[in-house]
Amino acid sequence: GEGNNIREALKRAKTKRKPEGGTGFSAGFQEAEQLALSHIHDKVILVFLSDGRPGDLRSKPPPNPTTAMQTTFKRNGVTFPAAGRYIESMQKRHDDFSLQLICLYNEGVQWLKYLASRYNGIFHNPDLTLDDAAVALQSCPPGHTEGDGSDSEEEEVVEIMKVKS
Repeated sequence: GEGNNIREALKRAKTKRKPEGGTGFSAGFQEAEQLALSHIHDKVILVFLSDGRPGDLRSKPPPNPTTAMQTTFKRNGVTFPAAGRYIESMQKRHDDFSLQLICLYNEGVQWLKYLASRYNGIFHNPDLTLDDAAVALQSCPPGHTEGDGSDSEEEEVVEIMKVKS
């Protein structure tokens, strides 16, 4: 039927680009904390975008938001502060702090929902289904003509996924 080739290209692109091994959440929050230090009296909106589950935290979050998360993690025998310590630090320093968490793959949903609940953030899940993306691909972007040979179908799929995300 209509859009089957596009759906197949989307499946291949999603499988090919699936995250592996876990994302270092703590490093991202540490960098955000450093950037926010120079904006103590400003509103701070932290947008944390992740493609998967954390590689520096347990594989599953605590069972509910009232349960504290781990405060440290070890890598190569060295102990580092965990992500929550940086979030707490920013919340204490900034009266007007907003935490926005965006998940691109299902592996990260549990953790980002937990972090949003635990730290009064907002969880966003841009759930782009293959059907939604197929419809987006069928209506070509402005300036693009079908069959112009500029992109392979899979490259076009990846570009649409970036735009929709």
